Amino acid sequence: MYNYCVVKNISNKQLTIHGIILEMEQTYRIQDSERVGWMESDEVLSWLTNGQIAIGNDIEFFTSISDSIDWLKNKNRQTVEVAKQTPYAEPLYKTKNNAVPEVAVVAPNSQANIDLFLTEERYISGGEIIIYDALPGDWIQAQVVDINKILPAQMKESDLVVSEYISRRWIAANKTFDIPTVAKIDTRPLNARIIAGLALRVVYHADGGGESPRKVFVNYDMSKKL
Repeated sequence: MYNYCVVKNISNKQLTIHGIILEMEQTYRIQDSERVGWMESDEVLSWLTNGQIAIGNDIEFFTSISDSIDWLKNKNRQTVEVAKQTPYAEPLYKTKNNAVPEVAVVAPNSQANIDLFLTEERYISGGEIIIYDALPGDWIQAQVVDINKILPAQMKESDLVVSEYISRRWIAANKTFDIPTVAKIDTRPLNARIIAGLALRVVYHADGGGESPRKVFVNYDMSKKL
């Protein structure tokens, strides 16, 4: 099916994009010969990021910036059609849980970045962090980071961080050191789409002092769109 690409002005003012004047709620169909110019425009990316324009087709417009850019790049979306008489719907996602492959050892009064680099697109809904020898005062951050700088600055919170979904979470210490502390990562109600080339990062802060290093394991609940 051909990918028609339409831009819509969803701001509260008139916009001029590549010489085209769009009133509020007005749409414009982007021609194939114009797509490259739109993709390379910092102004277009800025307006997408700030929620002033939406990209889609003649029927729907995407809320995700990455979906909008994919559509602008003419990447066809695939849908799963289910016959009306079927008593169930075929799944749109397949479970693809993963984990950081190595244990992170964090010295007392220090911090460590624990990264899982994604080589394929994934949707993340949460996970868990397992810590041995945690002490009161330890805490974590959780982020999506752009280590290889593949995204434009307008789509990120900082030079490195695309999104920080846990700014600070205290870690509850176990009184018995051979029993680990388990901290849940929960991104509900979001099922966040993370493109290939980005990394999931947990920053562990061993600020509780003590003498024993923390041993940290990170598991992620993830799925793949079919």
